[in-house]
Amino acid sequence: MSTELIAIAPPSSDLAWLAHKLRRDVFVHEQHVPPELEYDELDLKSVHYVTLVGGDLVAALRVIDLPEHQKISRFVVHAAYRGRGVGRRLLEHTIAALAELGHTRLYLEAQVSAIGFYERLGFAAYGPVYQDAGIDHRRMRNYEPDA
Repeated sequence: MSTELIAIAPPSSDLAWLAHKLRRDVFVHEQHVPPELEYDELDLKSVHYVTLVGGDLVAALRVIDLPEHQKISRFVVHAAYRGRGVGRRLLEHTIAALAELGHTRLYLEAQVSAIGFYERLGFAAYGPVYQDAGIDHRRMRNYEPDA
């Protein structure tokens, strides 16, 4: 088995470009998200975490620094690596890295089919189901909002 490496990809790096390519393959080609919705201006303002296996980029996500929390988004795993724990390890690593920086309030917008995955990692769904790019989503967070 090839070595798995988790790294940070600066926004304009080759790794970030490969992450964008993987996102396009999954979101645009597999899930039929319109291409113009997949890439946005936040990519250049985000921290990108990626997983490499044998030199191939197989998973990625981005973290957006917002005043009230850190937003995890554009989380993607290559089809050949799903169900092998690659995504879980990337998200666990990201959560731990953010905690080391003092960021413990995390938020994401999950596809409904992935809610159980995020719940196992400490997130709770709230609010109604809504459509994003034609896919059912729910908001999730790992903290209780301030009263």
